[in-house]
Amino acid sequence: MFAGQDEDCIGLFETLRKYPLVAVVRRVATKPYIVPGINNHCTIEPNSLIMVPVHALHHDAEHFPEPEEFQPHRFPGQLSSAYMPHGSGPQSYIGKHFVELEAKLIVAMLVSRYEVHLDSSNPGTSPDSLDPKSFAGVRLKVVNRSDVREPRMYTSLQQLHKDNNERAGDRKFMFF
Repeated sequence: MFAGQDEDCIGLFETLRKYPLVAVVRRVATKPYIVPGINNHCTIEPNSLIMVPVHALHHDAEHFPEPEEFQPHRFPGQLSSAYMPHGSGPQSYIGKHFVELEAKLIVAMLVSRYEVHLDSSNPGTSPDSLDPKSFAGVRLKVVNRSDVREPRMYTSLQQLHKDNNERAGDRKFMFF
């Protein structure tokens, strides 16, 4: 997905594996294909529509052991060809890199505006544990950061918009 940033994105990869954005990948066969494992009795003919159910593929234990578990560390490097949350090949979703970048920016914004702490009233399991399954019971407390300021560019644009609307009098319009 993002070259050299796989470690930063493993939570996003696992989320998209469990909840893919694409329900079905559609392809048209270009040549005859004998489906293996069916005693050579099933042939996909040219021009046949092939539909791959992405959710079923992402929840297949052969490709993703314990598929119902959220395990971000199942993506240690190269992503499996069975992983296709945006489709696959030349017809994959054209905006996939934008969507992934946007998701990372949203997470960055949330982390910058909120503090996340272990809930001391119900701590669950220790986050220092090396067993990924132990994190199923961790409870978190999300607290609004009091020292967060809006970026200067955003504040400047708000002021510019306000100034232009005041000069416009009764005319209502959006400046940007």
